[in-house]
Amino acid sequence: MNPKEYMEEADRLRRRIHRMKFAQLPKRPTDYDERRDALTKEYDEKFRKFQKLEQKRTDQLNRAETLQSMVQQLSETKTIIDTFDDSLWKTMIEKVTVFHDNRMIFQFLDGTEIEA
Repeated sequence: MNPKEYMEEADRLRRRIHRMKFAQLPKRPTDYDERRDALTKEYDEKFRKFQKLEQKRTDQLNRAETLQSMVQQLSETKTIIDTFDDSLWKTMIEKVTVFHDNRMIFQFLDGTEIEA
């Protein structure tokens, strides 16, 4: 589910909980409490999932903004970079992890990672 769908589901559950408050009296006094607790638990789980998705979305937007800033900074450089530039490397890269299958992960100083 996407964040919008989670919020719609959370709203649906919230309305069901609200309607229960005005429903007919349950046959057993605990029926209402059990149903309310079940709906509340379901709502809380869906809301936690929504929060995780929203945080992931925010992280991705921040990462995209950072990368865009780096690209802009590099594009504004007056000189063409055709050889390794140690000072540029030190101002942008924290570390590079090389894997046995030749994959590499570049970690920038801001924590952004790019796999190559």
